[in-house]
Amino acid sequence: MDKSNKITKKNKILIIVLVLLSIFNIIFLINKKSYALFKRDVTSNKRIVEIHTVSEFPKSIISILKEKTNTNDAELIAIDVTDKNNIKKCESLEACKGKIIEYRYSGPTANNYLKLTNNNGVEEDWRIIGIFSDESGDEYLRVVRDLSLPETYLPTNYIVEGTTYKIKGSSNTVFWNYQAGDTTDKNDWSIAGLQYYLNSEQDTSGNNGFLSYLSSDVKKLLVAKKLYLGTVTYTNNFGVTDTTKQAYKYERATDCSDGKGKISNYNGFTDTEACRVWNGNSATWTGKIGLMYPSDYGFSASETYWDSTTLCNYMEQGKETSWIYSTMSDTKMTTSSLISPLSTIPYFASRVRGDGAVTGCFVYYAENVARPVLNLSGTLTRVYDGDGTSKSSAYKVIAY
Repeated sequence: MDKSNKITKKNKILIIVLVLLSIFNIIFLINKKSYALFKRDVTSNKRIVEIHTVSEFPKSIISILKEKTNTNDAELIAIDVTDKNNIKKCESLEACKGKIIEYRYSGPTANNYLKLTNNNGVEEDWRIIGIFSDESGDEYLRVVRDLSLPETYLPTNYIVEGTTYKIKGSSNTVFWNYQAGDTTDKNDWSIAGLQYYLNSEQDTSGNNGFLSYLSSDVKKLLVAKKLYLGTVTYTNNFGVTDTTKQAYKYERATDCSDGKGKISNYNGFTDTEACRVWNGNSATWTGKIGLMYPSDYGFSASETYWDSTTLCNYMEQGKETSWIYSTMSDTKMTTSSLISPLSTIPYFASRVRGDGAVTGCFVYYAENVARPVLNLSGTLTRVYDGDGTSKSSAYKVIAY
C-alpha cells in the first residue's frame, strides 16, 4: 500500500472523528439547552455569536423585578387595582395577597432600562412600564420604545384590505387613523391605520410594517393581550381633566353588551357609566403592539400626583417626577400619541404634549410621534445580562 493511500485513510478517520465530536457537541448543547445570541458589532458591522446556557439566567425577568418591588432604589411600585374606585399602593406584597396587582415604575429615575434588537441585530433602548396580568392571571410585561418610531421605516401610506391609510407625516411624526381622502375617521384603535402598521409585517403593496422591524428573537417574546379602549374625559381649552386614577378607571370602563359602544354624544360619559365607549367603536382590542394609556403616563409620576392632579395639569406639576416625561425631554419629542379616545367627539384621541400636559387631537390630520408599546411574555422572557439601572447596564433578555 503506498503512502498516499495511508494518508487518505487517516484523513477519512479524522473526518469521521470530527463528525462524531460535532454530533456529541450538538447533543451536549441541546441537553444543556444552550442558546446562540446573534448580535451585530457596531464598529465592524459584522455579526457575532455568543453562547449562553440556561444555568446562566435561571430567573424570568418578572421574578427579578418583583424582588425589587417597593424597595427604596427601584421605583417599582405594587398597586392594588382590584376596585377601580379605590386604587391604592400596596404597603407590602403580603397586604395585597389575593388582590389584582399591577407593578409600575414610578418617579423620575426608574431603573427600567431594557435592550431589544432590531432586524439588523442592533440593540435598541426600551423602557419597562411594568408588570400586568390578564383575566386568567397570566403575567406579562409592557415595554415602551425609548425613541419614537424610526423615521426611515415609516411608509407614506399603508394599504389594508383595499383601504389606504396615511402613516407618515413630516419628519418622524405619524397619523393615528387617517384614511386617504376621508376626514371622518373614528378614534377606534381596533381599526386605526397606525394599529395595522404596528402589528403587521407587510401591507398588500409590499410596504414594511413595524413588526418586521423587530428581530426574530424579540418576536418570540411577543404575546397578544387585551387592551381597553374606554374613553377618558376631555374638556375643550384644557385637555384631559381626569386624574390618573380616574383615567385608569375610565380606560377600562368597557363592559359593553356586544363589545361595541353605544354613547352618541359627550353627555353620556358619566362617572358611573360601565361602557364609556363611542357608538360603534370596539370596547377592547387584542394584539401584541399598542401605545401607552394616559394613565401609564400618570402613574409614571410620583404617587403624590395620582389623586390630586388632573392629567392636563401635569404641565404645571407632576411631569418633573415622571420618568416617561424625562424620556420625552431627552429625545426632544414634541407630542406623543396615546391609545385612548376622548369624550368630546368621536374623532379625538389622546396625546402627551411636549409641555407635559395630556391633551387631544383629531386622529386624521394631527401629526404626533408614536412610541410603540410591546406586550412581552412573562414566562419566556429571561435575563442573561444587565441590572436595568442605565442604558449601558440595561436588562438583556432572550426567549426561553
